[in-house]
Amino acid sequence: MKKKILVSILSLLLLFPAAVLGAVPATLEAPSDLTVELKHLDSGEPYFFMTCKIPRSILDIDSERPNEGAMYIEFDRKIDNGEWSSAGFQGLEWMTINNQYGELLDTPRDEGGLNTIDIKNHTYSYRMRFVYSYVADNGNFAELRSPDSNTFTLGSGSYFTELDTGRLSGQSRIETAVAIAQEGWPTGAETIILTRDDNYPDALTGTPLSKKLDAPLLFTNTRTLTPATAAEITRLKPNKIVILGGAGAVSQEIENGLKANYQVQRIGGVDRYDTAAKIAAELGYKGKVVIATGEDFHDALVAAPLAAYKGMPMLLAAKNKLPDFTLKALETIDPTETIVVGKSDAVDDSVLAALTNAKRYNGSDYYETATVVAEKFGADAGKIFFATGKAFADALSGSALAAKYNSPILYVNDPLALSVKQYLEKNKDSTKAYRLLGGEGAIPSNVVNAINQVYEDE
Repeated sequence: MKKKILVSILSLLLLFPAAVLGAVPATLEAPSDLTVELKHLDSGEPYFFMTCKIPRSILDIDSERPNEGAMYIEFDRKIDNGEWSSAGFQGLEWMTINNQYGELLDTPRDEGGLNTIDIKNHTYSYRMRFVYSYVADNGNFAELRSPDSNTFTLGSGSYFTELDTGRLSGQSRIETAVAIAQEGWPTGAETIILTRDDNYPDALTGTPLSKKLDAPLLFTNTRTLTPATAAEITRLKPNKIVILGGAGAVSQEIENGLKANYQVQRIGGVDRYDTAAKIAAELGYKGKVVIATGEDFHDALVAAPLAAYKGMPMLLAAKNKLPDFTLKALETIDPTETIVVGKSDAVDDSVLAALTNAKRYNGSDYYETATVVAEKFGADAGKIFFATGKAFADALSGSALAAKYNSPILYVNDPLALSVKQYLEKNKDSTKAYRLLGGEGAIPSNVVNAINQVYEDE
């Protein structure tokens, strides 16, 4: 069927040859930055929304169309541990092109008949490539194929007519991070991020990197690799492990042990500001940037998944100044816009005034700030993550999972903050699922009851 459609496309091109006829290239660049997100139509029906970066060279070839050819994207899908199969193809002229990005749609497996689609128990992997079909010198059709893009695997979540709820937790923050990784990366991960379990500075801005690498974030004891984390690394079967922090955060002994089986990269600076700058450099991003205080975790962690989803780096500030490492990173990024998250008692107005095209996102406290950030960033409230506002660990490891879905992380307390309740009520019609990050000690049952009451009230 695909060949018949392709022949039809090429037949039309023979009738209307391209105005510019260059030489057919020897190779094609591959798509990059493939991401896949589960979304829902207004009717509630789920679909997968795919985005990839289209190199300028591909757009030029598509425009010139040498040898009267046509460029299209071909994508493959694998469900669970099954075989790869072709999921479709699309011409670039049929795609939405925005800043060299293209978008594709795909429908999940339907297991519930016409009115119900249940995809909770499946994971989906996608990859794609460019294919240029043209008329060869001998008059026959020929194809030139690019290498495959990165493979993107997602635990797809689920669609039900009722709210899909769940708690991701373990006996410790380390085991909660493992539970989060098992939810988001049930079939493994090419890369994982490893950081210390007892403090937040090294990993505070690591979520954009985890999103870029499609990597879960795991914790370890500083001196020796924690057994639960070691077991999860074995299950995930990564090729690469990225350690955030210096040897004082994750010991050299841990790194040496991991090097026996994995490629290991360490990203660590002399302080949290330097580490944040080094993580930003790994992203290689030019555009908007997010800044939060480096002296507290609350503001950075609610912004992290939403900035990560958009590919935006995060940097840290002191209350009354921008550290030299942050200033140098800003010179490199040359941002078009700077978003400061948090109140002026966290990042002073004098700092804001020194930034390029700066704006501030904040609420009256960090509970409200989380809701303001969710709204300002355009978070997808289809799936919401809740974490305690009293400790960093669950929100930190959960931010890597939330970034996969462009989901907000909201802090909860007892009683449930009015700002959080108002956000849930405002978005209740679009919310299909939520996840609690942490056990009863972090989010007790009476808080869960207050959350559920929002969805039960008509």
